[in-house]
Amino acid sequence: MAINPISGNSSVYTIYESMFKNNMSLFNNKLDLSKLFPAQNKDKTDPLSSSAMKYVTGIKSSASSLNKTLGTLAGGSAFSSKAMVSSDKEALSVNYSGNLFSKPGETKVKIIQLADDKGQEAIYSINGGPEQKSKSNTVDLGNGLNVTFKKASDDEITISQGVDLERAKSSVKDLVMNYNDIYIAALKNSDDPKAENLASKMLSISKTYSGGLANIGIGFDSDGKMTIDEKQLDKAAQDGSLEKFFTQNAGKNYGFTNQLSKLATGITNNTSNYVTKSIFGNNLMQNFSYNSIGSMLSYNYMNSGWLLDFLY
Repeated sequence: MAINPISGNSSVYTIYESMFKNNMSLFNNKLDLSKLFPAQNKDKTDPLSSSAMKYVTGIKSSASSLNKTLGTLAGGSAFSSKAMVSSDKEALSVNYSGNLFSKPGETKVKIIQLADDKGQEAIYSINGGPEQKSKSNTVDLGNGLNVTFKKASDDEITISQGVDLERAKSSVKDLVMNYNDIYIAALKNSDDPKAENLASKMLSISKTYSGGLANIGIGFDSDGKMTIDEKQLDKAAQDGSLEKFFTQNAGKNYGFTNQLSKLATGITNNTSNYVTKSIFGNNLMQNFSYNSIGSMLSYNYMNSGWLLDFLY
């Protein structure tokens, strides 16, 4: 009788041989391990397995969302500029083509006269300066501001330019939510050393940048969860420190944004690094099917101890 090269056990090799003969129909594009191991009780649901699966699915989804949010913050798209007419909105309309590099501030326009199709020119002034004329009611005011006059005005019309503060703050709140979802899930599974290690890594990153985070309104409670100080967040969004915190080290190997993104990418791409297989319970192998035999290499069947390398 042939000897199994892995275990040196002839009886185990006979089992392998029998399994191959009886299950050749399974070696197609998709392999159902529950058919390879019919002795397992498929009617019982292991509550620990269900809990672990929920944990893995949850942190992977949250990590993906976290990385997306970090991308909008580090890339600057969360801090896109906009222009708003803050007085007499019926007097003109604004077409704003400003971007991250457009200077924030206010522009004041007084519309003295509209242009018409009889050759009358529009007359206006900018920021209290001299009167200017245009053959069209559409005028380029510079700094990404293009306006169309709709009616004459007795008073100056104020156009405010700057970062869309609500969008920026919304991105920060998304970051905090996704961070906490991962952290809380890791805490709930802290009996697993890999989940505990994940929570520790998150705390380490946050502690390193706690001073900068506090300046933009992000703090931590007694459990280590992120919190938001709305007033400080508003202040940081208005004075530019919020944008600076997330973008100043973008693309470099340091900074809160980069370090947290690396961790989120690791969770998304290699979730098994943050969960110990044993917490799935004994029905782990029945919960998965594989698209190729090769992908099963080196997985252990937990109840029997059989090594599935023979399937390679």
